[in-house]
Amino acid sequence: MACLLAQTAPVPCSPARADRAAAALVDGPTRTVHSVGVTTTADGPTGGTREAASASTVLAALAEPRRAAIVSLLEQRHRSQKGLSQALGLSQPLLSHHLRVLREAGLVRSTVCGRITVYLLNATTLRSLCHRLEAVTDHAEALEKVKPC
Repeated sequence: MACLLAQTAPVPCSPARADRAAAALVDGPTRTVHSVGVTTTADGPTGGTREAASASTVLAALAEPRRAAIVSLLEQRHRSQKGLSQALGLSQPLLSHHLRVLREAGLVRSTVCGRITVYLLNATTLRSLCHRLEAVTDHAEALEKVKPC
């Protein structure tokens, strides 16, 4: 299955839909997902490359249309805050808020080039989310083969 995030056009998603998707990523009370691809069991953290944000945080960040638009623009190329603001028609304070949420979710990172801060996507978080969603999809497909009654 191809990664859902590899699509070029963002898929609109309501917060309720994101919450349902995030709930599907949690394996149960004995095994809790703390970050994309990182779980905690009785023995401690396993999997993933680093603890960033929880899968529910990532999905909730992507569910907001303005943040999805920011991710779509950053998918094309790196951009400054001024470039993002002009492309989206957002005020600087509102854009700063959305960028902070995306940074906290691990989706966006920034680097300083001279006096300008440039924003870019964090491929590690996106890749981890893709792998986790593929695993959930594989599990759902396996469950479809089992009769519910």
